[in-house]
Amino acid sequence: MKEFQTLSDAVSEATRICDEWIIMPGKQQIDAFDAQKKAYEIDQAYAADGEECPYTYLCSEEGAVGLTEGKEYMAQWIMLPLPDVSNDLEEQIRADYEREHEVAGTKRKFCKMCGKQIPADASFCKFCGIALK
Repeated sequence: MKEFQTLSDAVSEATRICDEWIIMPGKQQIDAFDAQKKAYEIDQAYAADGEECPYTYLCSEEGAVGLTEGKEYMAQWIMLPLPDVSNDLEEQIRADYEREHEVAGTKRKFCKMCGKQIPADASFCKFCGIALK
């Protein structure tokens, strides 16, 4: 999983892997040209407002693009590759991300509902309240 400071950079990486995606959550299909154009427009909107983008953008080995705020576990996927869109792809990418972000040999645990980091022995997420066990 690679991390990027701009959506344009993440989409450019994704276009090396595939050329069509489903935009989440609306499930609209988009091709590489339109994805790069939209990413550029979003990056320019932050720049025009003089705001620092609050997100870190991610690109998975499958070409999925996601975002996370404050380098926390990603809570939102924004582009899932075609034709590999499946119910299991998001879980696979989450598992890959967790493996890559182990701390001092101790696996970090993340809520499957909201994506926030939680104590490894938690029974409920303290952020969204979902039962974990």
